[in-house]
Amino acid sequence: MIKTKQDLKEYIKCDNWYYDNQYSSWDKFINIYLRDTQYMLKKYKLFLRKEEYCLNNPTKLNTIKRLYYIRRKNIIGNKLGVLIPPNTFGKGLQIMHHGSVIVNPNARIGDYCVLHGNNCIGRNLKFEDAPTAGDYLDLGIGANLIGAVSLGDRVIVGSNAVVNKSFGDNVVVAGVPAKVIKNNDEHNN
Repeated sequence: MIKTKQDLKEYIKCDNWYYDNQYSSWDKFINIYLRDTQYMLKKYKLFLRKEEYCLNNPTKLNTIKRLYYIRRKNIIGNKLGVLIPPNTFGKGLQIMHHGSVIVNPNARIGDYCVLHGNNCIGRNLKFEDAPTAGDYLDLGIGANLIGAVSLGDRVIVGSNAVVNKSFGDNVVVAGVPAKVIKNNDEHNN
């Protein structure tokens, strides 16, 4: 959770790591000029993190700033199909592609999550039943987390999988409904 300006800088730095190391200065200039989706996703995450900082540090000025950041985030999010509420993801969030990323406000996902697009992290029937996940979650394109599921650290969810039950650490899950197809614990010894 972003509490201080130092936290804000750290979150932004971690969120931008992939973008900053993927593209040359010339490519970044072209991305800005063309308003490329990767650049716009970077801006979306920036406004999300600034919104979180203002939300977690309520003052009159931060309330006004937060409204501004929400507006900017929503304009970009509506164009890209992304809806992420504040304080749902840890630092290092990567959104690889635009298009239909929907997250429940009660979901809690750890650091360094990768979303490949067309993901839903949402409730089942009860509003309180939202997914939780540890660090280094990798959601393949079209993968969904539904209901009060809990995922451990370093979980990879295959493309188009529907996760409706909990899984531990270091696993690869896929299918509808999702099941373990590979246990990565043996590679960590």
